[in-house]
Amino acid sequence: MEQWFAEQNEFLIFVFLFLTLVLIAEVGHRIAGWVRASHAGTAIEIQSIQGAVLGLLALLLGFTFAMAAERFQARKDLLRDEANAIGTVALRTALLPEPQRSNIVKLLPGYVDTRIELQQKGYLPDAVRDVSARAGKLQAQIWAEAVAAAERAPQSVMVALFVSALNDMIDMDGKQLAALRNRIPVPIFLLLFLVAFVAVGITGYGSGQRHRESASLTVLVSLLIAAVIILVVDLHRPTRGLIAVDLSTLTQVRQNLPQLR
Repeated sequence: MEQWFAEQNEFLIFVFLFLTLVLIAEVGHRIAGWVRASHAGTAIEIQSIQGAVLGLLALLLGFTFAMAAERFQARKDLLRDEANAIGTVALRTALLPEPQRSNIVKLLPGYVDTRIELQQKGYLPDAVRDVSARAGKLQAQIWAEAVAAAERAPQSVMVALFVSALNDMIDMDGKQLAALRNRIPVPIFLLLFLVAFVAVGITGYGSGQRHRESASLTVLVSLLIAAVIILVVDLHRPTRGLIAVDLSTLTQVRQNLPQLR
């Protein structure tokens, strides 16, 4: 289900949420009309329930927004750190003897391409597995070149510096994969949708005779709730949407690699 949810267009989710919320508010009003005889005597209770449900909705929105924002910031930080790690490896490649230096310089552009592709397709598990497999092969080839350089000069401080940087670069791969898998569980989103539907339904139920006069406010509330939820969904998808992680640090590293030849 997480895969299906991740592939859905955010605009379509927003439209679905907004229209559903407006429809549920109307259904709540019609139910209130059917039980109008007992409605007047329970107005205070309905208002109390409405306030409690809206408070719960606000709590859930704040909770999920904080989770999404924390994950978004973590991915931004990891992207910056990985770009720095790759840049350090690229610079320290010049410390290696030939032919290892030239071989690694040829491998690095393809590796950076896999890191950019991983960010772009991070919401697709099948694509992540494919990109990770290709990145792993390139890591193994670069590491083999480092081993060859170390065997030629086992006491070389320069080689040791390169190996240290390479180890940091490889470690970033695992951290990136962990960050991509660290998603907000789909049941939390489902609970958020459910509470939003119930809150708007009770709002429509409690409007009673004043529903027609407050219809525009109900539409506005539905619009705001749908907008906040879709903002959380957008933050939850850092590689696409209105709020996306900036890949310029990685692309800049990729553009600078040919200058190291």
